[in-house]
Amino acid sequence: MPCPEAWPLMKQLPQPLASSTIPLAAYDHTLNAGLGLKVAVTPGIQLYGSALFSLLDQGLQSSVVPSIGGAFHF
Repeated sequence: MPCPEAWPLMKQLPQPLASSTIPLAAYDHTLNAGLGLKVAVTPGIQLYGSALFSLLDQGLQSSVVPSIGGAFHF
């Protein structure tokens, strides 16, 4: 239990936040489109690339999310 001298300090602490700090909205939808490419460099090596595009410009999100990959087949 804190000492009585600390009680005035405890009253100055910030109040806890609500369960969500996101404003209430009628809807919160996302709409994305993707584009991908697969290239066979040699018969045993393949490279992959794709990008995810946001079609709605709302909220905190990236406009493009790229990804790359590769595969080796033996």
